[in-house]
Amino acid sequence: MKTTVKKVFIDIHKEVEWLNLQGDSGLMLIGYRNGEYDFEDVSPAKYLYTIDLPNYSGGKKKKYLTFLEQSGISV
Repeated sequence: MKTTVKKVFIDIHKEVEWLNLQGDSGLMLIGYRNGEYDFEDVSPAKYLYTIDLPNYSGGKKKKYLTFLEQSGISV
């Protein structure tokens, strides 16, 4: 079942904390746009979230995203 939550954060640490509460509840983040978080209930699975905002562009960004995916991290 898909759930959409509209929420705005100023503190990135509070956002990560909130996302991880959702993950502990079995909600998988499937999309984000303009303060709207889309989740799918995949209980009893749990997810751990983090936010990474590197300032990469071009080839460096592509290499970084490839590295994350090869490490088993969903981007």
